[in-house]
Amino acid sequence: MASASPPAIPHQPTPDQAAEDLLAYAIDRQDIKWCLARLPSDNPSRKALVDSELQMLKIIGVGWGLNLLLARSPFKDELQNAYWKEVQNFSGRLSETTALLIGQRIDYFQTLKDRLDLYLAAMTDAGPAGTDPGRILGAAFTRLCGCSGDLPVLMAAARTFTSAMARVGEYLTAIGYAR
Repeated sequence: MASASPPAIPHQPTPDQAAEDLLAYAIDRQDIKWCLARLPSDNPSRKALVDSELQMLKIIGVGWGLNLLLARSPFKDELQNAYWKEVQNFSGRLSETTALLIGQRIDYFQTLKDRLDLYLAAMTDAGPAGTDPGRILGAAFTRLCGCSGDLPVLMAAARTFTSAMARVGEYLTAIGYAR
């Protein structure tokens, strides 16, 4: 009887290569642009805030996906560390560029850590009844953006998060890091 093992992967990336791929996905803006195009444009400054917050949520969603989807994997720690190192390097470059453009240094990595703490607190507050992370984080997202109860913004956040989780899962499975 034939084995039910998955097909061999021609080239499995190293954790560092996988982390680079995941960061490239996390900072890709196509899905965020899609979400933004569907929001009412009645408040351009709020839309700019939602835009930047969606980008941070996507970066966090990729990291969250690694934690959840690799829970029992021997690759978990190495890949998570490599991913967050890539995020930290990217954040440093972004912070430096921002400082040159606006004359003020903004610690983007610290902002990401603050957002992660906020989203973790929202999940903790939801307790065992909190079965839909996208919805819980979407509600926290709308409060963060100063538009509590705004359904289109909540849906954009939930979609960004759940899509990031799904894409990370597909990628990890495709490269043989998750099953």
